[in-house]
Amino acid sequence: MNNPPVKKNAGLFSKHTWARITMEGFMIGLLSIIAFYIGHVIFDHHNGYLTARTMSFATLSISQLVHAFNLR
Repeated sequence: MNNPPVKKNAGLFSKHTWARITMEGFMIGLLSIIAFYIGHVIFDHHNGYLTARTMSFATLSISQLVHAFNLR
């Protein structure tokens, strides 16, 4: 009630919102790729990609959960 009404032709997201969404998505993706790399090269270099995929998926899942709580 403290803000003025939004115009009819205004977009749903502002430029600042798009920049924030892009940056947060980039960071979550980069963390997942780093976790995949660490899982493959450091922990499970000889047994395929099982550990790397698990670490990447866990990182992606946990970061999405933390992101949702941060937005709240």
